[in-house]
Amino acid sequence: MGNRISEDSIVKASLRWLKSLPNCKARKRRGGVSNRGEPDLYGCINGVHFEIEVKAPGNRLTKHQKVRLEEWEEAGAIVGVSYSLEDTQNIIKYKLRGKCLI
Repeated sequence: MGNRISEDSIVKASLRWLKSLPNCKARKRRGGVSNRGEPDLYGCINGVHFEIEVKAPGNRLTKHQKVRLEEWEEAGAIVGVSYSLEDTQNIIKYKLRGKCLI
């Protein structure tokens, strides 16, 4: 199977990093029928809400996940798809540029 990076390892690394930031609260959303399509990670940093869908490299968004991210973005949340810890960091650093101090 090789050294394929798992979604779970990306989630754990991303949560550790997010929780280390000042003025940031982050959580992993639990699965289930009522959360169908909802992004894996959610939280708030300096008053700005974010929603991040985590995918193992090579995997793609489902239709429901794409729709949910679009809905969150329309509501003003920062959204993104992360295939690595670095992607999560870029979503927060670049999409929130000018809105938070990290």
